[in-house]
Amino acid sequence: MKFKVKGPRRKEVRAITVESGKNDAVDYADIQRLVHGRPVSFVPFEYQQHGRTWCFMYDPSNLVRIDDVLAMGLEPGQLSSFLISFLDLLGDCERCELKRQRVALDHTQLFFDVEARRLRFVYVPLQSFTTGTVGISDAMAYLCERADTVNESVLRTAALEYARGTAVVTSGQYRLFLVEHGALPADREEPQSYDWLDTDQLGQRSSHGLDFTKAAGQSPDLRQGIRPDMGMPAARPWILIREATGASWQLGEGVYDIGRDESCSIVIPDARGLSRMHACFTCRGAACAVTDMDSTNGVFVDGRRIMPRAEVPLRRGSALKLGAEQFTIR
Repeated sequence: MKFKVKGPRRKEVRAITVESGKNDAVDYADIQRLVHGRPVSFVPFEYQQHGRTWCFMYDPSNLVRIDDVLAMGLEPGQLSSFLISFLDLLGDCERCELKRQRVALDHTQLFFDVEARRLRFVYVPLQSFTTGTVGISDAMAYLCERADTVNESVLRTAALEYARGTAVVTSGQYRLFLVEHGALPADREEPQSYDWLDTDQLGQRSSHGLDFTKAAGQSPDLRQGIRPDMGMPAARPWILIREATGASWQLGEGVYDIGRDESCSIVIPDARGLSRMHACFTCRGAACAVTDMDSTNGVFVDGRRIMPRAEVPLRRGSALKLGAEQFTIR
């Protein structure tokens, strides 16, 4: 695992990257929640894969390291906004079911967004990532210990005591603390839940060769952090049917790979001519597509073999041949 922060140039961060080791596994569910939900507290990222390693590249636009901000002294009200940023982080983790040990909270990895006037955090969707002993309380304590503020000295002292004396910080308890000390309006409207995300069928993902963030480029609204209408009707799921046995798999929003390997979303160990990771299906809204993942015996759609690594749109009723096995998608 390599965590790199390049810069600063004129105090702004030039690049933030995280590179995995060969045995690191990507947490597919976390990636989908981050890409589709775009929680406001996290730094947006792009994703690349090279063999069995991953590289996450975070957008450094308008970011300054927190140590540089603290060295200059805080502006009036800035400490309050920093502390509220931690509340937003807690809320995003809980609403998206993200694992807190994958949030980078070391002081060298905390960033101030100059434009939004708030803290932003790096989330590393690798199952092996852990920040060790650095948690949310530790990050809050570090910030308060070094905050040079006059107008918020009482809040600084209270927040430092809270961080040092609280073993587990929950969003509900922390919100009450901020309201009690005047850092947060009691009637502040909380962000809506991310329950609209269909994550029931994501499963465990430790496989290789998938571009998990390709879907992010399809929607400018998602890329800019604007959530879709929470009341939008859910797209009808696609159904993949194995003709030989009648077995079927429901494909909701997301990416599903199929093959003989146990790490695949759809595992068919007895399928004739099927590679360990043969193909993947990508479902976005009302659309579904298939990609040949460099399989030995190919993928055929309605009788025509498709090119490897090319995403080919499907229609309901399309006949598929994976290896020597016949499938239908509806």
